[in-house]
Amino acid sequence: MNGELRLPCSEKFSLPPPVPCPGGRGEAYYCSMLCAGADWESSNSLLCTVESSDPRRREALLKFMKHANETNDIFLLAAKTIIISIFFWKLGDLYQWDTKRAIFDKECEPLFSLEIYGHIIGMFELNHLDLVVASPVEIYFLYIDEMTNPNKEEAEKITQPILDALGEDYSTCCEGTAFFPLQSCMNHSCCPNAKAFKRDEDRDGQATIIALLVLFSCEGPKPSKT
Repeated sequence: MNGELRLPCSEKFSLPPPVPCPGGRGEAYYCSMLCAGADWESSNSLLCTVESSDPRRREALLKFMKHANETNDIFLLAAKTIIISIFFWKLGDLYQWDTKRAIFDKECEPLFSLEIYGHIIGMFELNHLDLVVASPVEIYFLYIDEMTNPNKEEAEKITQPILDALGEDYSTCCEGTAFFPLQSCMNHSCCPNAKAFKRDEDRDGQATIIALLVLFSCEGPKPSKT
């Protein structure tokens, strides 16, 4: 159609187009304008390397981004946490929409110490869980495989060569780490009564906590530090 290849039944798997960073930074994309705008107001406007007009600040940001991307992207999340903390702390006064000025406030200096930064990263390392989401490519090909003839035969004339070219990679999951609000608020214990639980087939992006002991109503779950 119009000289373009269209995958069979692709209209059943339509996804919203990714929304780029409002400042034009190519590394950041969002699921909606709402998410992009919220992140821009809370932290991304200070971390956007394109937005920065000060050459020294931009160079420092680029070095920080490069280091974080090559070593541990939690560094970026820790930076966002500091900025968001200042944003909500100053919310309601003259700094309400000017976090750029607030970060130079004398009262905010302790937040930029290596000690605080290290504590934030340690908190992340302690609380994050693996995030596994099924590949949308795999979901599509499974849908085609479950079709009935003659529709399946017609569809596979187009999809089978693509599937053969992908090989086993077609089923590669989307993997990462995530912070789940409820799980992150649980106390840690050297003698845990609960644990995070995820089977190999659990690929829905959810976190599950299961009890290791009988828990009474007055006792909250306490996962292990490890």
